[in-house]
Amino acid sequence: MARLTVLGAAGVVSGSRHLLDHGGARILVDCTQTYRSAATTGIPRVVRNLVSWGRRVGRPLGVEVLPIRFDGTCFVPVAVDATDTIIPQPEPRRDLAARVAGRLRKLFVSRHMRAADHRAHRRLWGEADNAVRAGVGDVLLLPDGSWDVPMWQSIDVMRDAGALLGVVQHDFIPLRHPDIVPERNLAP
Repeated sequence: MARLTVLGAAGVVSGSRHLLDHGGARILVDCTQTYRSAATTGIPRVVRNLVSWGRRVGRPLGVEVLPIRFDGTCFVPVAVDATDTIIPQPEPRRDLAARVAGRLRKLFVSRHMRAADHRAHRRLWGEADNAVRAGVGDVLLLPDGSWDVPMWQSIDVMRDAGALLGVVQHDFIPLRHPDIVPERNLAP
């Protein structure tokens, strides 16, 4: 089983020093949205740096950092280049009708119905040949902005297989500085 030890501040704004004893397991980094975008700012920049530096630092330590993405039914590996950088594959621009239909589906079809659709699709078509299967001690890290991607059933399958789940909280401004956030954006 993986064990995370906090060693204290690293002297920079962006984080702390940690020691991860992984016992030979992998760190699976969700890159679903980043994979679809060529953006190099904000959350995609964080995800790209986690993958790039994680692979560089992990390799000599024997830690496999594997970037993955959700393909609609399961998680599959994401291609990286020789410098450990994610190779983006932006989605083709959909026409207006397809974008409107997708938005209406999200607004009017409940999450439970979309989950049932996902289960039926998986039963009919199965998983991809290159599906990533988690094992005991693997860590599934969710640093990407994939909160609207219906992947929670696949995450539950990974957790049932023994993977640990790590979620990255990006935006603390509303919590730390509520005075600069419009009141409508604050929780009651």
